[in-house]
Amino acid sequence: MIAFLKSRIGMILAGAGVGFVLGMLPMYLLMDARLEAEQARRKAAEQETATARGDLKMCEGSVARQNAAIEELQRRAGEQRGEYLSAEQARVEAEAEVARILRMRTPAGVSRCEAARNMIAEELRRERAR
Repeated sequence: MIAFLKSRIGMILAGAGVGFVLGMLPMYLLMDARLEAEQARRKAAEQETATARGDLKMCEGSVARQNAAIEELQRRAGEQRGEYLSAEQARVEAEAEVARILRMRTPAGVSRCEAARNMIAEELRRERAR
């Protein structure tokens, strides 16, 4: 090996090898710096992804709670609608009863007060019979 390095061709080849290595050294250092920068970007992107996933889970939980609240409101609205319809039916029936009472005539020979008292007594008997 030493004899090869002492020859001119060996010296030229050794010089070319050293030149090649020295020429590649700045490129290697530059690539190393680029690699470190890309690794830092990747780590930052991974952290952003983790944060985004956490935010997504939080949003999904919020949407689920809102959907549950909407369903509860819809259920309550259905119940209230049923109560309203029942109350409306009772109102219509009461108005019909009032109209019936207003159309009634007092029997001959009975005062209005006496007729009203008899009507109230009859209504109480019907209510108690139920």
